Amino acid sequence: MSPGLKMMTNVESPASHFGFLSIVDLGSEVLIGGYLIVNAWGRPVEFHCTEPVKPNRAQQILYGATLRPFVCSEQIGPALVDNASIRPCVLCTDLVEMLFVRHSVDVPVVCLTDHKLEIAETTECTIAGHPAYVSDQHEADRSLVECEIDRISGAWEITEPFERIKAAVTEIQKAA
Repeated sequence: MSPGLKMMTNVESPASHFGFLSIVDLGSEVLIGGYLIVNAWGRPVEFHCTEPVKPNRAQQILYGATLRPFVCSEQIGPALVDNASIRPCVLCTDLVEMLFVRHSVDVPVVCLTDHKLEIAETTECTIAGHPAYVSDQHEADRSLVECEIDRISGAWEITEPFERIKAAVTEIQKAA
């Protein structure tokens, strides 16, 4: 690594990192979580993914319609965030089921989507031109997220890291 790049890395503060959580659905109720942390320039600084997660039949019966939100926001999401060495200033997801990971982590969480949704227990806003949602129980996240994402506005497309997560997880699955 050149001295110039090393210096830039040293001056990066943890507040300049953004986390992106997503899920790759392999079908047959098998999910793999992916977590990408990027710096303010959109460059990857850390990546993690889970092993495939498939709820057993008893979980499917007991959780019913709440199974996917439980698996995403209470199992996969917290495990990925807790195992990362970097704490981002904002945690973004593209799945409403992952939004409630906010109850388990101490980082503002926003669900970025390309379309408007009718979601209970959420507050709608617009972040970087995208419809976005925060948990009603953490409505203060909205202003924190807006402030942090405004700092990087225009530097890179805020939803693009989700594509990288899905491509990386797919590639890892091919190699396995």
